[in-house]
Amino acid sequence: MKHNHVIVLGAGSWGTALALALHRAGRKVYLLPRFKEERLDLITYRENRTWLPNIFLPEDIEIGPCYTERQPIIPLFKNALASFWVIPTRHTVETAERLKGVIPSTCPIVIGTKGLLTTKNGTEPLLISQALQREFDSPLFFLSGPNLAKEVAENLYAASILASPHFEQARELALHVQSSKFHVSASDDIIGVQISGALKNVMAILCGLVISLGFGQNARAMIVTLGIEEIKKICQKLKSTTEAFSSLSGIGDIVLTCFCEKSRNTAFGFRIGQGEAIKDILENGKYTVEGYITAQAVYVLAHHFHLKLPLFMAIYKILYEKADPRLSLEGVFATAFAEQDVVLALRSQFDAPITYKKRSMS
Repeated sequence: MKHNHVIVLGAGSWGTALALALHRAGRKVYLLPRFKEERLDLITYRENRTWLPNIFLPEDIEIGPCYTERQPIIPLFKNALASFWVIPTRHTVETAERLKGVIPSTCPIVIGTKGLLTTKNGTEPLLISQALQREFDSPLFFLSGPNLAKEVAENLYAASILASPHFEQARELALHVQSSKFHVSASDDIIGVQISGALKNVMAILCGLVISLGFGQNARAMIVTLGIEEIKKICQKLKSTTEAFSSLSGIGDIVLTCFCEKSRNTAFGFRIGQGEAIKDILENGKYTVEGYITAQAVYVLAHHFHLKLPLFMAIYKILYEKADPRLSLEGVFATAFAEQDVVLALRSQFDAPITYKKRSMS
């Protein structure tokens, strides 16, 4: 690849952090915010005061036009190494439709947003890659891993997976976007990487709830265990491999998000457990809670593929049907482990049961 510059669409916390990581990788970066006020603030103060205060942007990271303006951004995509799609899930479809014809087929699109959509009639699940595939002819990649935006922005050690159906292309592009403290590995399982990255946000909401309601750390581990089993069911149904799930984009991301109180989704669940109204949290919060949107999409996915997903159904009912959080969680714990789904899955890995010899008391 002879081109050097990249475009980051979206200047939230992760978009800004990713712009800094790409700059450290030696790329010329154009950061495109959504709003004019946001753009002016970035130009004036050279920092993202809303999302990442006191972390300053180097002068050679260029703040481009707003990505909602078609004509001014068209020249930027000519001969670009890649564009990075860091736009909230809820704005994905409308933005893709708006930018149709702007991003040429020669410019790869790297998706950095972790979420799951539904079709416009709400009857089928839709991956972000599928939504973009409808509007663009560009090669699609998906970047995912256990990455807190603030730590990446501060140049602390981090790693991600870059997935594409075309492994060699993913591996080549990965070499151009990694740096000494931001390692990027390649994968050919774009479906598994997306599913894991999206659904861990829903799991994190439940983990926040569990802690907030006083169920304890053991219960949080139970939630994670059940969630992993349900994600595996989904991946198998979508004919994804288990390799991506066992990597940074799966287990790695789940561990970070579900056990870190800094996680937006975990914090969202915690606040629900404290009695705050979901509507108030969403309206008054300044950040995007991707797990909230994804929970509805998982509900659609479960019904579409006839999958039994008690954990994800529970959080859907809490978020969208006003189910009592405590009673819902107690119901999950009572039924899911009583059926011994997890125990049976683990037992099947052994050729024979483990036995213990009885010791004499003499």
